[in-house]
Amino acid sequence: MGRRKWSHAAVLSRWRDAPKHVPAIDRMGPLGSDQRVPSVVGRRGILSGAGGLIGSALLPRAAHAVDVLPKLPLAPLIAGTSDAPAVTAAFLAEQLATANDLFAPAGMVFEAADATTLDAKFRDVDTRADRDALAANVVAREITVFFVGSLRDVDDPKNYRMGVTWRKLTDLKIHYIIVSAAARPTTMAHELGHFFGLDHTYVKNNLMSYDRDGGPVSMSDPQLVTVRKNAQGALARKDLVPR
Repeated sequence: MGRRKWSHAAVLSRWRDAPKHVPAIDRMGPLGSDQRVPSVVGRRGILSGAGGLIGSALLPRAAHAVDVLPKLPLAPLIAGTSDAPAVTAAFLAEQLATANDLFAPAGMVFEAADATTLDAKFRDVDTRADRDALAANVVAREITVFFVGSLRDVDDPKNYRMGVTWRKLTDLKIHYIIVSAAARPTTMAHELGHFFGLDHTYVKNNLMSYDRDGGPVSMSDPQLVTVRKNAQGALARKDLVPR
C-alpha cells in the first residue's frame, strides 16, 4: 500500500475551511446498519466537493463547555491508485469536518492520519466476502475507515449503500467502517455513531435517523452521553490509542 501525497495538515486546513452546510441529496434507506444510495445515483456515485452544496445545516456546537477527550485516531484507507483514488482529498476532508462538528458537543475530536492507498481490487465492494476481505488492512488501535468506489447492499444486491459499520464475520472483535463514493457528508459521522454504540432512531433529522427533511442534523443529549462514554471506554482499554 502506498501513501497519498497530501498531508494531515492539508486535511485540517480543508476542515477549517469546509462549509457548515451539508446536502440532503437523498434519504437513508430502510432498516439496516448502513445508508442506502438513492436510485438516481449511479454505480460510481457522487464525489462530493467542498463547496457549492445546498441542504441541511449542522446544529451549532453546544453552548455549554465539555472536557475534550484525547484526539481519537482515525485511519483512512482509499481504494484505487494514487492517480485514480475512489474518493478525493476534498471528499475525505468534508467527511472528517462534518464528523468533528457533530461530535464536538460530546467533546470528541477525530484526528485523521495521512490517507493510505488501498489496492484497486477493493474499489467495488459487492459481497460479504468483499467486506470481510478489508479486515486484513485494519489499522490496530485506530478507527479504520475504508473509502471505496461502490458498496453493494448485500441483502438486496440491486441496491447500493453509502456506508456501513462492519464486523468481520469470522472474528466479530474486528470492526471497521466502509464509506462509498456515493456518501453524503454525514455518512461517516453516522457510521461513527454506530461504531460508538448508537442504534438507529426514528427522530427526524437525528444523525442516526433515516428520516431527513433538509433540516439541521444533530444528536440528542443521551446519544452524546453514550458516544462519549464509549469513547472513554475505548481509550481506557487502549482499543484506541491517540497518536
